[in-house]
This record gives sequence, C-alpha cells and structure tokens, in this order.
Amino acid sequence: MDVLTAQIRAAISQGMSAGEGIDPIMRRVRSVMGIDTDRRKGYRANFNRVQTITRTVVNRASNDGALAAYQRNADILWGYEWLAARVGACPDCRELNGNRYRLGSERRPPEHPNCRCAVIPVLTPEAQPDERSAPRPDAPRRTFGEWLGTFAANASIVDFLKPSF
Repeated sequence: MDVLTAQIRAAISQGMSAGEGIDPIMRRVRSVMGIDTDRRKGYRANFNRVQTITRTVVNRASNDGALAAYQRNADILWGYEWLAARVGACPDCRELNGNRYRLGSERRPPEHPNCRCAVIPVLTPEAQPDERSAPRPDAPRRTFGEWLGTFAANASIVDFLKPSF
C-alpha cells in the first residue's frame, strides 16, 4: 500500500471513530490529498472524486462492521437483508432492495462507487419474537403525556427511572 492510500485510510478511520458524517470526513481526505475541492472555484471534479472515495470507503467499512457483528451472532441470525437508500439509489440497487443473503455471502454493499446501500439483520426462525416477548394485552396503555403527568413537577431523574407499573 502506498503512503497516500495509507494516509487516506487513516483520515477516514479517524473521522469514523469520531462519529463524523461524510462532509467532515471529506475535509480530512481533501487535506491529506492536498487538493482544493471548492466547487465555486471550479474544482467540482475534485469535489466529486473526494466525495465518491469517502462515501464508498465509509459505506464499505460500515457494512463490513455490521456483517462482522452479525457473524458473531450467527446463533440467532440467519443472514442479512439488502437495504437500498430511499433517495438516490441506482436501478441495480433498487432491484436488490429486500433481497436476503446468508451470513458469509459474497454479495454485500457497496455494490459500486457512491453506493449508499446498507444491510440489516435477519433473525433465524428460532429467534423470531413470540407471544412471550409481545406486550401484555392487559398492560395499561397510555400516552407519553399521560405517563409524564404521573410525576411531580419537581421530579428528579431517579423518579423517572423507577418502575411505574
């Protein structure tokens, strides 16, 4: 791996570790690459390249992390479902939306540069929720406002944490 690639990976990793979104991570990448991405100055192509690199690498890392977590929970997870972005998904990704894949499958997002698809877990049949995990039918139903009204105006956080049933 060349030095620039390692620096770009480090910049993206730092941004993701800090919980940053695409734009702040893009600024990190732009700084490492030493290029101007100001679209008002005519650097739209640079902006688009940095955005594509950043979005694709962040998405790959995010999905790979999710799939690694799913693999560690293979006792309750059958696989994963492809989730296409609601806005801006390409026709190929819209076609994949909702498809289910076994854990360990080679098919995973990102499917292409700038792909914004994700994966969501699919439970094994044995791990599906049943009646025991459903809310009790006799449990009192109340709105948040009704529940909040059961506390004194000067209630502390400790009061909110006590069971109210």
